[in-house]
Amino acid sequence: MTDLVSMPKNIVPYLRMIIEQMGSNDEANFAIYHLGFKWGKETVEMSGEKSDIDELKTKTVLTAIHSGITNFDVDINETIRISPYDSIIDDDFFLAGYAAGVVSSLLGEYHIAKIRDGYYDVVKSEKKIKSGLFKEKEKKEGIELENLKQGGSYLIVDDSKDAQRTFDAFLDALQEGMPGLCFTRKFPSKLKERYPEIDSPIFWLSTVDGTEEVKTIKPKDFSDEVTKISSAFLKMKHGIFILHGIEFLITYLEFDEILKTLREVRDLNSAEDGIFLLSVDPEYMDEDNFSRLENEFEVTEKKLGKKMTFIYNLVFWAEEMEIDTLKSYQLISRARDELKVGDLEESERLLNDAIECIFDPFVTALEKDVHKTEMSEHGSLLEKAMDAKEEGDLDEALSLLIEYKKTLEDYRCVL
Repeated sequence: MTDLVSMPKNIVPYLRMIIEQMGSNDEANFAIYHLGFKWGKETVEMSGEKSDIDELKTKTVLTAIHSGITNFDVDINETIRISPYDSIIDDDFFLAGYAAGVVSSLLGEYHIAKIRDGYYDVVKSEKKIKSGLFKEKEKKEGIELENLKQGGSYLIVDDSKDAQRTFDAFLDALQEGMPGLCFTRKFPSKLKERYPEIDSPIFWLSTVDGTEEVKTIKPKDFSDEVTKISSAFLKMKHGIFILHGIEFLITYLEFDEILKTLREVRDLNSAEDGIFLLSVDPEYMDEDNFSRLENEFEVTEKKLGKKMTFIYNLVFWAEEMEIDTLKSYQLISRARDELKVGDLEESERLLNDAIECIFDPFVTALEKDVHKTEMSEHGSLLEKAMDAKEEGDLDEALSLLIEYKKTLEDYRCVL
């Protein structure tokens, strides 16, 4: 094999830090994965090696050893399972990309790596992916412009990275001639690259200093700046404005402070007949705070958003009780994707499957965990939850189970 230049171990964490500062964790994951893929692919191409499936295990292991980046255990059955060890780079996205690049180049067919717990499933992709780890879903039902009323403030359940449904609604309004204003976690040039139709002022939510070209709002200035800018915009333009990046703000500010600002901006919007779109990803917000936002805004998909938050809490509790939650998480993740593209029916079906998957193991664990005195005081709620599930009313079963768990925790706090 040709001698190769090994990857300095501090390069990947440094690159990740820079990308996260300029964009988001998701963007960093994407970039690091594809850096790993390119490194793995180039490693094989420099060696001139090719392989069939029978030789793949041996050649993948040897390629990894020769690179000096990691060692691989390889198991080939229905999928190609690769487990890294003794790696100088501690980043799953880089190593997963590297594994996919090595396999793709050896076999001459494009493969992707799916990150599992301690290993990667490397599978053949039917179509080379141009802009993400996974093939984009076909766009489905969005937010209809005619459903957004002047003076209205709307919470839109959306993806924290792209907020596609929120931006699509924003663009529809711009195309109808409404003036626009944008507060976003997306870097302005990247946002305009994706949505070239946006000619509105863009303010980037970030911790870095702004420039003449890039106007930034730091978390510590969020309240004053957003209120001031929104007020001036609404009084002059009476247009539509968007806030994307509340998940970022929560990492720096108390939620009460954020909520106070959102209330002020909502009231300004009502008085000036604008339209305020707030993008929120329920995966990054606890149930109580999400519920508080629901109480302040008109909410699209309110029922499903709240149901999803309930199930996340249930799965979190299940993990604390050492219940296997992998399948439930996978179902919730798929439901979340469907919700973001507006397929409410499919989203609810997947959420119901997640409830079915976790419900019985959770109840069994609770029954083992509680004392007889607790059961006598609160057991009726658990029995009602089980009855509701038997009758097919999963929403009621979920609600009762959540109520039972919280009541039990409150009871134990008193003791």
